[in-house]
Amino acid sequence: MRGSIRFKLVLINSIILLLFGASTMFMVYSKIKASNEQSMQQELHSLSYLLGRLVSVSDVSYILTNPSSSNPTALAMTGEMNDLIKESNSGIANLYLVSTKDGKLYIPTMSTSMITDTMTYGSEYTGGSEIFTKAVQAAFETKSIQTTDVYTSSTGEWKSSFYPVLDNDKVVALYAIDFDVSKTNEKAWQETVSVVGIILIFLIASAVIMFIVLTRMVKPILTLANASRRIAEGDLSAQQVDVRTKDEIGTLAANFNAMTANLRTLIHHVKLNAEQVAASAEELTASAEQTSRATDHITKSVQEMAVSSDKQVASVDQGAKAIHDMSSGVQQIAASASHVTHIAAQANQSAGQGNVIVRQAVERMNGLNGTVSGLTQSVQELGDRSSQIGQFVEVITSISSQTNLLALNAAIEAARAGEHGRGFGVVAGEIRKLSEQTTESAAQIAEVVAIIQEEMTTTLRTMNRVNAEVVDGIEVVTMAGQSFEGIQGAIAQVASQIKEVSTASQDMSEGASQIVQTIDAVAGAAESAAAETQNVSAASEEQLASMQEITASATYLAKMAEELQELVMKYKV
Repeated sequence: MRGSIRFKLVLINSIILLLFGASTMFMVYSKIKASNEQSMQQELHSLSYLLGRLVSVSDVSYILTNPSSSNPTALAMTGEMNDLIKESNSGIANLYLVSTKDGKLYIPTMSTSMITDTMTYGSEYTGGSEIFTKAVQAAFETKSIQTTDVYTSSTGEWKSSFYPVLDNDKVVALYAIDFDVSKTNEKAWQETVSVVGIILIFLIASAVIMFIVLTRMVKPILTLANASRRIAEGDLSAQQVDVRTKDEIGTLAANFNAMTANLRTLIHHVKLNAEQVAASAEELTASAEQTSRATDHITKSVQEMAVSSDKQVASVDQGAKAIHDMSSGVQQIAASASHVTHIAAQANQSAGQGNVIVRQAVERMNGLNGTVSGLTQSVQELGDRSSQIGQFVEVITSISSQTNLLALNAAIEAARAGEHGRGFGVVAGEIRKLSEQTTESAAQIAEVVAIIQEEMTTTLRTMNRVNAEVVDGIEVVTMAGQSFEGIQGAIAQVASQIKEVSTASQDMSEGASQIVQTIDAVAGAAESAAAETQNVSAASEEQLASMQEITASATYLAKMAEELQELVMKYKV
């Protein structure tokens, strides 16, 4: 209910009416209050003038001399003020006198309504606001009646008027009147209440009328909402909405009825077409499946043929390759046989040359053996000579040692002879030096001779080994010559047999070439047949894929038709 358009419209209009009523009441209250304040201003001015003229200047002057409760004149004036307040119907709250001294304000006398513990006769007045003070000062200065605006003090909200009491054209005091503004506000509110009652009656009547009007306006909309809800639920069999108004709602109802009729016709045609599409889709699916099965069978057969063709081509290729390899082998055998024949001839020739060279090598090895034998004998003789040199070196070393000893003895004797033997001592020293050098040279010669003897011994051993090896070489070369003679005979026999093999290989090569040409022709035909079979297989696979796509599309179309029928069946036409 809270979400209905009627509730929203009633709520909005109620809020507008309430705002209108509240603003109207506020304006009425403000106008009445302003009018009362204006009346209060005029009344204050008039009362201040009337009451101020009744005050005795002599009484005021006497009270100012003794502002206390013991002054009978002050008490008498208080009584008069109390009587005036009681008799007044204008809302006077306080009556009092205001005097000034040293810039301060005092209350010489007052009505009983103002007397408190802190406020009595002659007390300083401290409860007024700045508005109050300015009005008092203006009254003293201008010597004319002054009325304040509304001001607030600690005791309430007030509006005051001051009448200047003149003595010889001098203001001695002010006769003051206070109006209680709160009472005026209460009066304004009481006057407003009567107007508020009228406004409330108007608001209630407006709300009732508005509710009735909105109910009549919303009723067709609710009818349209119910009808649209039934259509949303799939019920198109309802009667047309009967709205006879000629406004926008009537136009909306007419358009809604037309839309319902068009939608009913559309659903009817869609239902018929959906049934036809479903039937056609089922037939198309069946035909597509049958064609797919046939195409699949054809494709499998063609694929088997393609596999067989591939195997046949592979077999022919293998046979052709084997024949090619055999032909190549035969040709290589023929070429190798011819080449071997040539090599055998060369080997025979080389074997003859090798036999000659071996004979020459035997002769040279024999000569080398004689040379090595002579060289061995020379080395032995050289070793004997080296031994003799060693003996000579030993003799020289012995003589050098004796000479050195004699030179030492001569040097000793020369030293004994003194000055006469000095020259002999020098000669003895030189002889000793020569003897030492001879000993050193002999030692060096001995070392060299020892080295030469060592090398001679090594050389002699080497020559003996060379001699033995030369003898062995002569035997080996002799055997090699005999082997060359045997090889030459074997090569001659092999060359004869190789000629026969070469002739047979050439005949086989010519036959293999003819077989290769025949096999190549068969392989070409097999490859062409296999290629055509592959093309047929590819075309069959493409046709099968197309039929599968057609089958899938037909199945999807049938499914869509069924879904469309299910959707259409939700509507009651």
